[in-house]
Amino acid sequence: MIADIEVFRSALYAFDLQPQAEIDQVVGNWYVSAHPDSPFMGQLRVARTGPGWRRTLGSGGVALHRIGLASERWPLADADAVIAELQQGFGIRVPAHPGLHAAIEAWLGSGASSST
Repeated sequence: MIADIEVFRSALYAFDLQPQAEIDQVVGNWYVSAHPDSPFMGQLRVARTGPGWRRTLGSGGVALHRIGLASERWPLADADAVIAELQQGFGIRVPAHPGLHAAIEAWLGSGASSST
């Protein structure tokens, strides 16, 4: 698999026919979702792909990459903008939760919006 974004091209994965043990998946999934040192803890990251495009949310903003076009990036100003993007841009049903807005605002205020 190769990432081709603007002038940047990089190999992401190399696939082979070597059998993978189930425990390799279990440990990897646990680490990225639950280990305190995981770079994903305390983060909000979302990605969605379609034919010829990839949309990502992270670092307090959204990026839209399309084959043959310059990438588009825009910041998300507040919790309402994040929730709207999750719903409209990613098709995610965001549940009502009393602490949701505060958690998103804390994420945005923690430096998440420093890079897009």
